[in-house]
Amino acid sequence: KNNSRYCLKTNWKEVALKLENVSISFSFFQSFPTMNVHDPPKKPRGCLSWRRRLVVVSLVGMAGMGMLENVYILSYFLSGGEDVNVNVNLDAPGTGGGGFGPGIKTVAVDPASTMANHSRPHDAAVPAEVQQCTQEQKDVIKKQLPPDDCLRNRKTPYNQRCSHTYATRCPDATWFEEHYADLHKKRIRNMNREDTNADAPPFVGIFVGCNKGMDAVNAMRMGSGDPTFDLSKWKHAMTKGGKIRLGNSVCGQDDAGKQFRLPNSENTTSSVAVDANVTNATSASRYRLFCVEPMPSTARALARSARKLGWDGRGFLATHAAIAKTDGVVRFPDLSGVGVENKGMGNCKQGGSNDGCVDVPMLSLDSFVHKFLTPGAVGGGKGRIDSGARKGMDEVPVIDYLSVDVEGYDYDVLLGGLTSALPRVRYLEFEYNWMGSWSKQSLKEAVSRLDHLGFTCYWPGFDGHIWRITKCWLNHYDVHFWSNVACVNRKFAEMDGVAKRMEGMFLDTIAKGEEVVMTFENRYKNTRH
Repeated sequence: KNNSRYCLKTNWKEVALKLENVSISFSFFQSFPTMNVHDPPKKPRGCLSWRRRLVVVSLVGMAGMGMLENVYILSYFLSGGEDVNVNVNLDAPGTGGGGFGPGIKTVAVDPASTMANHSRPHDAAVPAEVQQCTQEQKDVIKKQLPPDDCLRNRKTPYNQRCSHTYATRCPDATWFEEHYADLHKKRIRNMNREDTNADAPPFVGIFVGCNKGMDAVNAMRMGSGDPTFDLSKWKHAMTKGGKIRLGNSVCGQDDAGKQFRLPNSENTTSSVAVDANVTNATSASRYRLFCVEPMPSTARALARSARKLGWDGRGFLATHAAIAKTDGVVRFPDLSGVGVENKGMGNCKQGGSNDGCVDVPMLSLDSFVHKFLTPGAVGGGKGRIDSGARKGMDEVPVIDYLSVDVEGYDYDVLLGGLTSALPRVRYLEFEYNWMGSWSKQSLKEAVSRLDHLGFTCYWPGFDGHIWRITKCWLNHYDVHFWSNVACVNRKFAEMDGVAKRMEGMFLDTIAKGEEVVMTFENRYKNTRH
């Protein structure tokens, strides 16, 4: 160090190390002319002017604020005359910032959260980091989800002519349903052995943009194992016995024949007999599903139906609110119809009046969780998450299932839950769209943020087909079309089975090669979906 320059002495042997599953890239250093990357001197020394030193510090700060998505400086120590170990990774998320040796200061930068340590326990079956897809795998995916229609129709996204739309229209989430079927089968076996711990595990779900509540009811049935939650009963209540016509269910969610099948549900000596004896108080204390809907007329119908069936006392809670990035008030149209889709706050003049719209309370996802998921609301449902999770994590129960469907504002909902809500979520589904704020937002950025929180995201398909997005990115995915995305949080050991199923189905899908090609003709020709 002198009056005009700061020098950085670099231990190139340390820099050249390859971390597990992470190749170190030197291209970052090429932006500093004073550092000879390809032919380092015998005395490894690189001097940075104070201006370039400021650039390095600024990059660290930008990464910490989420402004720099693809550059993460995980270990750094800038000080004149002292050795420094630097790890620059241009592609993969951080490895936890463990440092390279004694006496080295380490900083872990996580742009999606402030969690300092998010490594899994050493005995976990699913790795904390997801492997990059090989180029061969990406080539297969590109053939199965070709970009042609997406690029050709990018100016008319409302026509829904894109491969990731074809692939994810009306997905069947067998990987998640099988997880809960296995849990209930295990409970039945324990019950038959007169095990006193035969209760189903606690379940918390949040459906943001609940609409007619069909998917939410089926999720509550799946999570609780309680046959009381039945789609035919719900549809009857919502329509007042057929007197009210509901908005169209695109994927037939109101079909009771497609609802979650409880193991041995036709055997009255098994699951039905036990669950029918579960009291309202027991159900409400162990199982909660928040059906959050901002459209006033639909929210009223949801609350009325839950009361009439007595489900509000069993943990099915209809909530009239909008979930967004921040707290406040937002206007929504007060329509006469129930379950009308593709209508929302974009149809109202915010701050206006006399436009047929009404004020609706707006909460961030973090605020909603802190307001409604109080400590002890779900007995024992805190889950086995990493030891280094965010401070205050145990104050709110784990969220087993988060579904977001808000007509183009889905990423705003997720951005409002980065601090407290999303780190507690085991399984996530959301919509990708060309409307609303999605039109100016990047799916690549969203998936990257979720990856840093522990989520592995996929395009969820049908007939056993599923494609990983995390670390398998193709450029045409950022062409905005309506699609569905499903993500599993690999930080929860309880989700190992789901994570394995999803990854296994992905590998099986790409193994089929050109047998599975999502073009318009292949998708809608002789298909039941």
